[in-house]
Amino acid sequence: MKPSTFAVSVRSTLFLLTFGLIAVLSYWNTPWSASAAHQGQTITIPTATATGTQPTATATATTTGTQPTATATATRTQPAATSTATATSTALPTPTMTPMPISVIIDSGGGSINTVFQGVSINLNFPPGLFTQPVIVTVGMTTTNRPGAGTVLIGNGAFFIEVRLQSNGQPLTTFASSFTLMVSYTNGQISGLYRRSLYLSYWDETTGNWIPIPTLSNEFANQLSASLNHLTAFAAFGLPETYLLLPIIHR
Repeated sequence: MKPSTFAVSVRSTLFLLTFGLIAVLSYWNTPWSASAAHQGQTITIPTATATGTQPTATATATTTGTQPTATATATRTQPAATSTATATSTALPTPTMTPMPISVIIDSGGGSINTVFQGVSINLNFPPGLFTQPVIVTVGMTTTNRPGAGTVLIGNGAFFIEVRLQSNGQPLTTFASSFTLMVSYTNGQISGLYRRSLYLSYWDETTGNWIPIPTLSNEFANQLSASLNHLTAFAAFGLPETYLLLPIIHR
């Protein structure tokens, strides 16, 4: 008996379904890997790894169902930076500079000199007739002579007065008449000193000592003045306030 067309169609359909089912089962049972043969082609899943300051990427292939699933994990690592700075400062000593001396020409008509050394104002007044011909008067600081025990040098330095003939440079050290020396100070320069103990002195080259000069003190104007007829180094002194002053008892 010849089969009908319907029967042939059913059998053809069942055959195709059976073949397709076998193909699907074979597909599912085929393992996936980093390199797999698929339709004559090779599928390669690269693995990228970076270190240092770049992120690390790892690709993982997982077979799920009919398609592989790729999972990427990125890890970023920053290098640890350590900076240590150490600053060392060394204080340099402050240099001490001696002011330059000044020189003035004074003739027989007299004259004066005004200058400041170490914050101490110095005024020299030469009357007319003291010099018979023009002279060069020089005033400057000197640090070679220091005060004696128990006294304080005002202005941290002594000063010298020098007179020479303009014609030949011959020095003059003594005079027939006197000239006036006046020293002005500030309250800060006599801080810690007994104000009424301030006086002027000259340096005795023979004995090597400071000799007090009869001094006129103006406490309100902060001035010390004296009359001189010779030249050498001069300075202003005072006694500390810590000195014990004994009272005078009258009977």
